[in-house]
Amino acid sequence: MALSSILEYTKYDQNVKICFHWQGFFGVLIKIYEKGKMCMKYQLEMISSEMLDGYVERREGIIIDLRTPEEYNISHIRGAVNVPYDEAEKLGLYPKGQKLILYCDRGGASLSVAKDLARKGFRTYSLNGGMLGYKGRNLIGQKR
Repeated sequence: MALSSILEYTKYDQNVKICFHWQGFFGVLIKIYEKGKMCMKYQLEMISSEMLDGYVERREGIIIDLRTPEEYNISHIRGAVNVPYDEAEKLGLYPKGQKLILYCDRGGASLSVAKDLARKGFRTYSLNGGMLGYKGRNLIGQKR
């Protein structure tokens, strides 16, 4: 099997074609075609603790904690702003050219929000494993 066939998966559903192009270990570019024409394209990336630490140290992008204010006050990643998951619609107010680096408790909520924002044209990244999996050097407070 050729490497390119491993890195690309296409699903057909009636008149809709969805292509997933894996980029590296954590990134995916998704293209959606309807009746042969591309109607949507978005990209999202899962990042490791080490990659997140690089963003923190370079002050590159906006790091967003999607957990509750109480959880954020106990511990968070240096430089992160708290926008609770149930207020995630506010994230659409950020400039589309900014990188939005999202994390939550376990990674599921941040991946869901990252996907929704990517569909709207944002550059999004989600911390793999969330705060429970974070093993970086920029933790403020106590880890649960």
